[in-house]
Amino acid sequence: INLTANTKLTLKASDVAIQQGEQSLAWQTLDITSPIKAISDESGYQLQSDRSTLALSELKLSSDSLILSGQALALQLANLDLTLDSDNHIKVAVDSQFNSQQIAIEQAGNSLSYQSLALDSQLAFLQDAQHTHAQSDAINLQLDEFNGDLINGQSISLQTTKLKADQLTLDQTTDQSPIATSLSGRQVSLSTEGLDSYASQDKRLAAWQSSQLSGVNFEQQGDLFSVQAERLDVNQISLSDHLDAPDTPALA
Repeated sequence: INLTANTKLTLKASDVAIQQGEQSLAWQTLDITSPIKAISDESGYQLQSDRSTLALSELKLSSDSLILSGQALALQLANLDLTLDSDNHIKVAVDSQFNSQQIAIEQAGNSLSYQSLALDSQLAFLQDAQHTHAQSDAINLQLDEFNGDLINGQSISLQTTKLKADQLTLDQTTDQSPIATSLSGRQVSLSTEGLDSYASQDKRLAAWQSSQLSGVNFEQQGDLFSVQAERLDVNQISLSDHLDAPDTPALA
């Protein structure tokens, strides 16, 4: 039987609060929109969506030891194409954009927070009875105003972190034991600004104004790992600085 169906999924929910024991979930607005085209024929099933969006505001989640809050989260999926053929082979391709604002997490006396996170990538996934392949192209991540504090007194802060990669790939051969896994990255770059980290209130572990690692290519297969990098720059670096002993110089 050959079938083709077109529909549009829309979900809106405002001022929601759910409580179960010591666990709670609440948000101010939730908006999901997704036009969907579904196809069924002798070759299998196919699901397509030109543009699907999810927007969530004023999220609050709490459990026994975890508290999470976020001002805004947004996910956009473009050119989604999901296929399940008659041999149960799965194929997925999608362009994704994720953004979040003012996220804070607390757990067991540890906390982390950031002002904004943006992640764009082109994703592909293939799976059959013997192999799994996941690939992400054109990756672009930016994290602003990150802060982390541990209950033991250690802390880290970063003004800006940027990660870019032409391609990240994960392959697994699942029809053998142990499962064979390979991971590779092509033209990866990482830049940071305003790093400051502490082992305690009186001892700075490392700090720098900016850093740039570029041209990284790596490959991992089983126990073998290789990596090459074109350039590393670090500006105005300080290492192991004892703040309570000004006469003791930092390592760098």
